[in-house]
Amino acid sequence: MGRRGAEIDSPPTSAVLKLLGPCTMLAMPRLLAALLVLAVLALGLQASAAPDPEAAAPKVPAPKNLREVGDRLDELSVRIAKIVEEARKDPDTARIKLYTSYTPDQMKKTRGRVRAEDLVRWMVDPKKNFTTVRQAAQRALQEGAQFRGDPELSRGEKQGSRSKRAYFTEKHLIKHLGDDDRLARALVHDLLKKLWGTTGLPEIDRYSPLNDKTWRPAIKKWPKFLKKN
Repeated sequence: MGRRGAEIDSPPTSAVLKLLGPCTMLAMPRLLAALLVLAVLALGLQASAAPDPEAAAPKVPAPKNLREVGDRLDELSVRIAKIVEEARKDPDTARIKLYTSYTPDQMKKTRGRVRAEDLVRWMVDPKKNFTTVRQAAQRALQEGAQFRGDPELSRGEKQGSRSKRAYFTEKHLIKHLGDDDRLARALVHDLLKKLWGTTGLPEIDRYSPLNDKTWRPAIKKWPKFLKKN
């Protein structure tokens, strides 16, 4: 590609430098930032230019005054803030939303979709954001069991002699009642109450995430309850 074809017309440096005349030293940092903005805009245009070396590139007009420079800086700040916000989002947040969008037919697939066991893993992970990931994962599990028809959480469908929900509970949930992380214990306990209600077994119903003396008795009794469900 020839140099002339690759070049993007940018605001003449002199047009910006003319702004420097009436400015005091206090305005210098803002003006330097403005020059940086213009450079970024020019590079952005160059990166998005058509591969055709003869293609005409759009021109970026120079700011007419300091107010216009400030407006461009504000617009750039907003754009950068949005980019940073998106970058900070945990990708599991999007996966949780995807799970809650599945239809009953999509739930029947066991491959290529977010599974209930994925939600449990995110729910009990102390490194995850409590509100946007852990609580959201717990709500998604409730929704999957009650409204979305996730077969893995079904009380009607059987796996062996018991329900799939019972199988899932024993394999993926009750072990977390003794986790070191208090929030994990609390989230799992709350989910179990929503999935099963009162069990009628004192060791289970008296469980408290804050009382470690109740953890082991509850964990031992859950299989007995689940065996009948």
